[in-house]
Amino acid sequence: MLNQELILRMIYAMMVAGGFATIFGVALKRVPLAMLVAAVACLVRSIYIEHGGGVIGASLFAACIAGIISLFICSRLLTPSVIYSLPAMIPMVPGTYAYSTMLGLMELTRNPELNQELLYATLRNGLHTLFILLSLAIGVALPNLLLRGKSVRDVKLLGFINSR
Repeated sequence: MLNQELILRMIYAMMVAGGFATIFGVALKRVPLAMLVAAVACLVRSIYIEHGGGVIGASLFAACIAGIISLFICSRLLTPSVIYSLPAMIPMVPGTYAYSTMLGLMELTRNPELNQELLYATLRNGLHTLFILLSLAIGVALPNLLLRGKSVRDVKLLGFINSR
């Protein structure tokens, strides 16, 4: 199931998350955990897309998984969950869509005649960028909001899964 391309994506996600965790000032002994959360999120997103899901739904689901994992790590180590979840979101930021949107906007402002195909492509890329970023933000915040009133130690996730 894990092919070479997927393993490379996970490694790249780990490298990006590790770099940004270091830039964000995460303690060096916590960086490998942030890298692990990024690898799992990348794996979940890639598998979701491989099985026919869209990139927006895949980003939302992967961000939720990263948020849940971060909550469980932070409850064990008594650290903020954001130091694990935020670096894991960086590799999933839609850079290609954002870059294509900016190029389209520059071309539309430079060229005075209206090109409907370029306008459509720019709008489509911009909306993809917007919705992916929203799904990442909502997905990483959702576990924190749903479990806010309870301690993560009180939530027996494995017991819930085993009972089903």
